[in-house]
Amino acid sequence: MSRIIFDESSFAMKITLSLLSSKPIEINNIRVLEADMGLKEHEKSFLNLIKHITLGTKIEISTTEDNVIFTPGTIEGGDLDVFECSNSRSLSYYIEYLLLLLPFARENTVIGLSGVTDADEELSLDVIKDVTIPSLKYFGIGRSSTSRGAFDLQIPRRGMPPLGKGLAVLRVPSVNQLNVVDFTDPGLIHDIRGIVCTARCQTQFGRSAAFSAKGLFQQLLSDIDIATRHYGKDKSGDSPGFSMELHATSTSQAMLSSSACACSIEGRHITHYTPESLGKKCAERLFREISEGGVVDSSHQVIMMVLMTLAPEKMSRIRIGRITPRSIRVLRLLKEFFGVSFNLQTADERWVQKCIREKKEVTKREKRSKHGEQESIICVCQGIGYKNVARQVK
Repeated sequence: MSRIIFDESSFAMKITLSLLSSKPIEINNIRVLEADMGLKEHEKSFLNLIKHITLGTKIEISTTEDNVIFTPGTIEGGDLDVFECSNSRSLSYYIEYLLLLLPFARENTVIGLSGVTDADEELSLDVIKDVTIPSLKYFGIGRSSTSRGAFDLQIPRRGMPPLGKGLAVLRVPSVNQLNVVDFTDPGLIHDIRGIVCTARCQTQFGRSAAFSAKGLFQQLLSDIDIATRHYGKDKSGDSPGFSMELHATSTSQAMLSSSACACSIEGRHITHYTPESLGKKCAERLFREISEGGVVDSSHQVIMMVLMTLAPEKMSRIRIGRITPRSIRVLRLLKEFFGVSFNLQTADERWVQKCIREKKEVTKREKRSKHGEQESIICVCQGIGYKNVARQVK
């Protein structure tokens, strides 16, 4: 089979889609114009993780590390040893792609990942636990799992940057096939939950951050619960820090999330992130996601689009807010690997067309009151009917 040739962008997603499609790829000219040419540490770590969970995968890297030839094998899964991840990215970077791959493994998977658990501008592990995993159950992943095939994420040890040394244990059941998803009603927000985690620092930091976030939400809602959790020396790495995760649930069971951390991935302390400002920043990020009008937040657009592509050969629909640049790049990759195109249409356009069919009058004021100032987008695609052949062979 001939290889598909790509450039360096969206490196991990291309490797993931290569595995799912069983199409070999070649990625050329990786950062050839930069002083630090070639693969980054987290990309090398990701390739090692892929070899850890698969059988028969072949990876060829040039001596200058600016050229990678990837020949996919089969996703094995099973009870795997703890994998040491690079501290240059949070563990959520690796787990996001594992959530796309491991449902199609030969058997249920239990894997431990060691490294940095929290970092600003990265998806929080608490978000994955409280929002991502429950959202994926709409596709049928883990919905009927036994205790042996549980679908969850546990975080027994926190690891703040830069030294990391945190631990996350991911359990993912394998499935034969996904379900079709039709989820376009954002509903109305009825509660907000969250958690503030502190590691090797004062516990008062957590209470101050939670109090700051509650002060903004209490102007609009009464059902707010933000817990605090402290990780002592025996349950955390060597670096101090604190982080926050928030998620809102609507009347239609849509879940939107945000997160923030007082440290960047390089371990540089963000000086303007006092506990109070951290709580405010995380709350503002959640307000922004809610205002977009989607049933998933911006950090979950990509994973939903990939799973919609793999769903049965029927129409799947979800509603998102403003589409992100990363989502646009992934849509192009899905077209390249699977030949699937998405129909993207603003919710206002669909609503106006419905009113025209029903011969109703529509004004701009009604449009704004119906969907808000920010137009959301309805994403529609026909899945390819992807099946877990490895599990069926077993």
